[in-house]
Amino acid sequence: MSLFSRLKQKHQARSSEATTLPLPPQKKFFVHIPKTAGTSFRQSAVDCFGQKKILQDYGSKRAATSSSVKSCVYLPDDVTGVTDAFANSGAVMISGHVQIAKYAGIIGLPNTISFIREPVSRVVSHYRHMLRDEGFDGDLLMFANQPKYRNTQTRVLCQLDPALIGIIGITEQYQESIDIINRRWNWTLNQRKDNISDKLSGLKVSLSSEETAEITNLNLKDLALYDRAILVFGNSLACLKSGSNSDPRGKISAASANHGISGWAFDMFSDQAAEIDVVVNKEVRANLKCTDFRPILAGWKVPRSGYIGYHFRSETLKDGDEIEIRDSKNHLLLDSTRA
Repeated sequence: MSLFSRLKQKHQARSSEATTLPLPPQKKFFVHIPKTAGTSFRQSAVDCFGQKKILQDYGSKRAATSSSVKSCVYLPDDVTGVTDAFANSGAVMISGHVQIAKYAGIIGLPNTISFIREPVSRVVSHYRHMLRDEGFDGDLLMFANQPKYRNTQTRVLCQLDPALIGIIGITEQYQESIDIINRRWNWTLNQRKDNISDKLSGLKVSLSSEETAEITNLNLKDLALYDRAILVFGNSLACLKSGSNSDPRGKISAASANHGISGWAFDMFSDQAAEIDVVVNKEVRANLKCTDFRPILAGWKVPRSGYIGYHFRSETLKDGDEIEIRDSKNHLLLDSTRA
């Protein structure tokens, strides 16, 4: 066996041992969706903790990617090596233009953060960036029609419901997002915006109604994601402003007259089972404790090891009924649909 082969074998054995270790507590994962004010947030984290404490993953060949990520994740081609990267650097967060699935199963969705932006504005901003910095040659609609630039936010978040993600920031409410982060994680980020408001204003362009309609239709998944994120963010902000030590999340996964209403709910601040009110046509029909096991979600390290589900059956439920779930503690709307 050659010297190189022995060294490689030794490195792989050492990596195999190291990646079985649990991730140190309270490490965070920032899913940096392009053109959502993520650079400003990352720089605020750098200002707070120092550059060495913020790992970066922007691809194996990019200079911005931290050397420890290259050596611990890309060299062995093993994502679980991120635990070694954290241990080697003493970092508090990893940030990057990567899909949420890359690290959230290791770090956990409650320790994950991302910013969501109004889809049409985000597409326009992304287009300008590609023109200015990446040499894109084409008009706005040519850019917007390319499959890889459609529904970018939904794709990066792997179609996960934003209510599952520890902190969802809203680009248009950047300062309030920083307030939530500081409260939730006991951080002291400066409310640095790097002229976010000015940048957002400068990125507004006079789109025709036809262009706006086409970009909207090309990004319907992102539009639904944004609407959902606004609800989740609004609840988090309401709890912050009221001083409530909670952040309830919930989803109606299915609702029909034949099979009833099912879904999940939990509190990001608590490992106690969430309690929800099931509201049908504006009338409270049930109060449920959410303790059913949801194995698919458990793999994302959601609270309570995935024991966050509920199911409600009612003989009086009819097709077309308006259904809501609200958390019993704060009476906040968590989700709504029709049977």
